[in-house]
Amino acid sequence: MKKTNKKSNAELASEWNNIAILRHKQILDGKDLSYHYVTTPSILKLVKAELKSENSYCILDAGCGTGDLTFKLSKQKNVDVVGIDLSSQSIKIAQSEHKGIANLSFSNISIEKYGESSRFWKKYDLIISNMTLMDVSNLDDVLCAISKLLNDNGKFIFSITHPVFWPKYWGYDKLNWFNYRDEIFIETSFNISLYNSNYNTSHIHRPLEMYFEKLSKNNLKIINLIEPLPSSEIEQKYPEKWEYPRFMLMKCSK
Repeated sequence: MKKTNKKSNAELASEWNNIAILRHKQILDGKDLSYHYVTTPSILKLVKAELKSENSYCILDAGCGTGDLTFKLSKQKNVDVVGIDLSSQSIKIAQSEHKGIANLSFSNISIEKYGESSRFWKKYDLIISNMTLMDVSNLDDVLCAISKLLNDNGKFIFSITHPVFWPKYWGYDKLNWFNYRDEIFIETSFNISLYNSNYNTSHIHRPLEMYFEKLSKNNLKIINLIEPLPSSEIEQKYPEKWEYPRFMLMKCSK
């Protein structure tokens, strides 16, 4: 694990291209406990609370990866779902795994570029971003694009690693290069609770204050903040006990 220089979208895409097949296998095999039992159920619960049976909805999954959550979103009633990701390999897997579904499509494009190309012809009622914002190079640009893509009464639901507790969980809060208030690009092996990989990926530590400030700047008002925890039954599947929340979810309105 090390502090690194700011990385471009192309560099970040290359990292996720390298890990796309492994990441897809982790999800299929159920090895990512937090994905299956903490973040995804929390996202879907917030989404379902927004859907009214008499209405139809356009949903964007921004940073969809290999498309598992996107597919789950497409199974809701009266929805049209688009998944986008800057990793071409992840999108190839998503398109192969979920082809032939009328209300589901995928595109290999960054959130920022999609916001520019779509702003005159496509608006969304819901935008979802699961474990993506802490991996984007420029948070302000991404939130600006999301705000442009939302309908006036649209909702933005996202999950991130917890800015306060994630550094404690991985132990880099004690390293000499870490300062909680700084934006820090961190390169490390991509590990989950039940699997350590040989692939490096980058994530960006940002203080909670920065998320609040950038959301407000881009006219995204926080209406829910959730710090999900696994059930006691699920927690027993983890190698170690949860001392504190590892993730955070927010629901925002425009």
